[in-house]
Amino acid sequence: MTVIENKPQATIFNQIENDQAYKTTYPSMVGQGANVEAAQELHIFLAELNPSEERVKEYYDVVQKWNDQHLNLSYSMKPCYLGLVFRDASGAEQTVSVMQSSRYVHSNNTDYVVQQSHEDAQWFIEHGFSVIREKIEAQIHGIDGIPNTNAEMALFPTKYFEFHIKIGRVDKEDSSELSEEEIEQLKTISNDFTRKFRVPIPLSYNRNKNQSNGDGQGNQRFLNVRFRQIGFNQVALKVEEIKEAIKQTGKFKVLKTISEYVWYDSFSQLDHGWIDYTPEELKGMMDNL
Repeated sequence: MTVIENKPQATIFNQIENDQAYKTTYPSMVGQGANVEAAQELHIFLAELNPSEERVKEYYDVVQKWNDQHLNLSYSMKPCYLGLVFRDASGAEQTVSVMQSSRYVHSNNTDYVVQQSHEDAQWFIEHGFSVIREKIEAQIHGIDGIPNTNAEMALFPTKYFEFHIKIGRVDKEDSSELSEEEIEQLKTISNDFTRKFRVPIPLSYNRNKNQSNGDGQGNQRFLNVRFRQIGFNQVALKVEEIKEAIKQTGKFKVLKTISEYVWYDSFSQLDHGWIDYTPEELKGMMDNL
């Protein structure tokens, strides 16, 4: 007798129940200039954390299949596979691997952008992957409507800015894995600015294996920071301080800075312990830095 294994049906968790009501929580965003549409990045987070190599390959294949069926689009879907360094209040670290797709959409119509995100989520569900989070990020530069002042930010208090500072060696010929000493140097920057700004500034890295990242660990890292309740004019100055500290090491340089305003997020709690903490947890963590 053949036994058929019944796998759990893929589904979506943590949906925003009413997208039209949710529109009151974020600003109108329009690309600057004639015939310029706002650049938005869609992220679909898959529910399986720390997936097996086989499951990661299936994820890559599903993204490639999507791209093969959408050759007419200017921007393809990317199968991001990230290592996020979580830290508890005692300072103990744990790396969590996350499958998170990425795709750019250019539109001034947020209804259309949200619908595109839902369609991406449905694609993964139809191919056997449960979805735990939908997240949409507006590029900060080139869009009218991004809150620049604290007063503007206060109009949409649940939204936040997020920055991913990509770091590489000054010696670009050295593609070896980062040493423990180098990682500690980056942790020092992370800890110093966590204390100064009183927000977590965790590390992450790209787990996609490629020519310059053969082992999925690689020679690059990201420093990540999230700011709430502060307008971009002030936030930008803080980010520049972090970038200058990286430059002053003499060992590292900033390869690029990804600057985003996150206006749609169905499950920000997924980041708890990585880039979000309760005030009590954050105080405990800073006491142990």
